[in-house]
Amino acid sequence: MTSTRSGLRHHPRVLALSLALVAVTAGRARADLTAGRDKLTAGDYKAAIAELGKVTGRDQPAARLLLARAQIATGDYPGAEATIAPLAQGKGPQAIEARLVFGDLRRVTGRTRDARADLEQLAKDHPDDRAIRTALGEVRHALGDVVGAKALFDETIKESDANQLDLDDPVQTYQLAVAARYTSQYQLANDAFRETVQLRPQDTRAGVEWADLFLEKYAAQLAEQTLEDVFKINPNDPEAHAAMAEVIVETRYDLAAVRHHLDAALAVNPKNARALRVKASIEIDQNQWDTAGKTLDSVLAVNKDDVEAIAMKATIAWLRDDTRTYDAEVQRALAIDPAYAALYRVVARSAVREHRYVEAIELEKRAVTLRPDFYEAMAGVGLGYLRLGLEREGLDWLDRSWKGDQYNVRTYNTRTLFKQTIPKEYSFGTSKSFRIRYHNDEKA
Repeated sequence: MTSTRSGLRHHPRVLALSLALVAVTAGRARADLTAGRDKLTAGDYKAAIAELGKVTGRDQPAARLLLARAQIATGDYPGAEATIAPLAQGKGPQAIEARLVFGDLRRVTGRTRDARADLEQLAKDHPDDRAIRTALGEVRHALGDVVGAKALFDETIKESDANQLDLDDPVQTYQLAVAARYTSQYQLANDAFRETVQLRPQDTRAGVEWADLFLEKYAAQLAEQTLEDVFKINPNDPEAHAAMAEVIVETRYDLAAVRHHLDAALAVNPKNARALRVKASIEIDQNQWDTAGKTLDSVLAVNKDDVEAIAMKATIAWLRDDTRTYDAEVQRALAIDPAYAALYRVVARSAVREHRYVEAIELEKRAVTLRPDFYEAMAGVGLGYLRLGLEREGLDWLDRSWKGDQYNVRTYNTRTLFKQTIPKEYSFGTSKSFRIRYHNDEKA
């Protein structure tokens, strides 16, 4: 008897039909991959996950990587791990990329040390891989190894200085931007982020990080503009919506606008840590401390390593004058990231809102003690003294801040106001009990 398999293999018409079916299947798989990628870029996460799940054949590993990213974006962390773990067991470029994605997943799920251990091994095995170096630098920094992180980022800066980077490649310009930001080369970081976004606008991660750079330097209008450009590509990006909510809280404090963006972020990812932290910050401002604590507990239930959430828990304890709990939360955060001086700035923000200016100054000084090059905290000390009317002390601290960081817009504006505008346009008047500063146009 002739086997059916042999007979079909030698029949020309059936062979042609089989080849056609293979071509159609391969084309459909590639179409699913392309469609899934496009939907993911546009923020149609549900459709992207459905399309990427259909991909088979040689495109399947690439589709699984994108699927894992979509699952992370939507907060399906167990699903993302099930997707990415098998890919990370292999070898070759896709396995390396899978381990990088796995590292991102570990970081958002409270396994930062596990992420570091795997990335350290990857870096040892692939010492010239800039993507690994960048990811490892970020993880080292997150765990307080500032010196170790800088050593890695300095390598990328040296490559740039030696003209070894392809500045027409958005992957490489992004890696340069990250390295420049972490080494405080802010102009270079700004230029590299701009180039990345121009070369590949669909890389919304770069857009959000560029906006964060502006927010860090109090260039709020530029941060908003950058995020609006992100929304043109992906109107549903949860990180972008959370970032916009943070920008608005730190500037005009329009709570209706803030809630719009928080709702948008949490609709896509109910576990989005940044959105939940912004929500908690508003609850703290409104003295809804129990509610804020529950919001922060939901963040820490997913990511026990979220030092900013821990700092906010410390803030609640500080506001309640619960010294024991405050000290415990501070130690909890510093055990994760011993260099996390920003903790004291988080608490100082609430101290200022409560008009506890003297204590806010001391908190900012503690931040500077922990991190002597923390120029933003120096500016915080200066602003605190100005609030108390101690202008000489305030300007001394602002000068120290400006000497180290000449990209902080708020520091620049405040120094200009007190060093140039006020001396020229304002005068003092005195009474029995008060010393009053008034504009010269109002002089009687």
